[in-house]
Amino acid sequence: MKLEESALKNLDGFFAHHMVLVSICLVYLLIILGGGLIFLLCFGRRKSSGLRIRPAIFIHQSNPPPPAEPPFDPFPPMREPPEREHDDY
Repeated sequence: MKLEESALKNLDGFFAHHMVLVSICLVYLLIILGGGLIFLLCFGRRKSSGLRIRPAIFIHQSNPPPPAEPPFDPFPPMREPPEREHDDY
């Protein structure tokens, strides 16, 4: 019983003095385990043989699309200036 108490006191002292190091190690371990789990869920179930059919979304349009508008021309062609009488000056 005294041996167990001594071990628990030593373990408690270790965590009290090295809590930052223990926290960093635990976070690093959780990141590694989480990354491994994500990898298994995404890539672990791939089959190396057989025909692969990729999922696709088809949108059926019942009406033809409207005609496209002509593109906007920011520089229209030049026009002739309006005719003016010289007396207007």
